[in-house]
Amino acid sequence: MLSKPATMLLGFLYEKPLNAYEIIKLLNYMNVKWWFHIADSTVYSTLKTLEKKEFISGTTKKVGNMPDRTVYKLSDKGKIEFVNTLKASILQFNYDTNIFSIAAFFLSIFSPDKQQELLQERLTILQKYRAGIEKQINKQNETFAIFPYEPHSISAHDNYTLLTLCIDKNAVTGADVTTTQKHITFLLMQALNMGKISQYQILQLLNCLDETSDPSNWQLKNHTPYIHDLKKQLELYPECKLTVEKMAQNVFLSKYHFIRSFKAEVGLTPHQFQIQNRIRKAQRLIHETNTITEVALSTGFCDQSHFIKQFEKQVGLPPLTYKYSSGIIPQNTSIPSETLVPFGDTKER
Repeated sequence: MLSKPATMLLGFLYEKPLNAYEIIKLLNYMNVKWWFHIADSTVYSTLKTLEKKEFISGTTKKVGNMPDRTVYKLSDKGKIEFVNTLKASILQFNYDTNIFSIAAFFLSIFSPDKQQELLQERLTILQKYRAGIEKQINKQNETFAIFPYEPHSISAHDNYTLLTLCIDKNAVTGADVTTTQKHITFLLMQALNMGKISQYQILQLLNCLDETSDPSNWQLKNHTPYIHDLKKQLELYPECKLTVEKMAQNVFLSKYHFIRSFKAEVGLTPHQFQIQNRIRKAQRLIHETNTITEVALSTGFCDQSHFIKQFEKQVGLPPLTYKYSSGIIPQNTSIPSETLVPFGDTKER
């Protein structure tokens, strides 16, 4: 697939042979630079590159007393590449809208029927993309579940309040779903008594817990042995001073091969995974220690400023703001049977 400047230049040459000066004048005359800027130097360098690739051929011509100019003509190879690039630009979604804009600029090279066919296919692609986005948008008062190591992020156009219920995956492993749900119900009741949550919010979270009834959602992906062991070590002891170079040496791999392998299986680079688990540990320790500096040092950060920066990046809030806006509900070992509410019989009062 051609670059954007190359596609633009081949589009002009598709109509007729031109020299570099004529192409620059055409770009200015058609106001192309208002929506896609191409420097004059880029025009000359791109033409040279296209000529080397045999997409165009140049012939030197002399007009009167003017300096010699090279007139470029599109080759058959260039025509095929240009047409394929236009089709790909139309039928592939890309966040860089200039790619489609350039393709639409030269859409007239196709027959009317072909134009309609390509645009209809693009419309179908955009509709599927829109449907995918709509599935990811959670409206007010909606609930959703995120399972262990499921990639996720949150973005919003305005201020919002997010009520989260975090369940330790280790607490779920080996326990049947019904027991886990009963424990969670009891903890939510405790939160209600502490004034941390409303009855309506409890009902929303309990309804969302239905998604946890499928044990397969909690099954962690099987990793190669060395990645499994390292991942477990970083989860338990993220504060350890273990560099990526040292991790790679321990498994007898080159640094970059190790990073690629780890990311392919875990979804994050080793360093990103280490930072993530340091912040998770900090979220627990922040309720048990008196100072932010103590939390920072206990989780492997060199100084408080670096810790605050990483914490805010991962959590979205500064450490102190997070501490005062959250709390841990103490878990009792015994659960009174009268507090256990069957999920199907839960009603709002």
